[in-house]
Amino acid sequence: MVFNQVVRGSIISRHMRSEMIAAGYPLLESELVSRIVYGEAALAGATPSIVQKRGKAAREIKALADEISGLLNG
Repeated sequence: MVFNQVVRGSIISRHMRSEMIAAGYPLLESELVSRIVYGEAALAGATPSIVQKRGKAAREIKALADEISGLLNG
């Protein structure tokens, strides 16, 4: 599982992660934080990685892809 549209540092996100781990769900370390760039990219018919190549969302997406790749190739 991957957390998406996370409000980083919020009590809710910390609680949900803790509850999911306690319930035994497999969680990825990577999270996709709620960012304005997702809506801006959608309006442009693009992705955050295209709109802001070096932005935080692009780095989070890359981290997620790298983590999944590591799991598949590990």
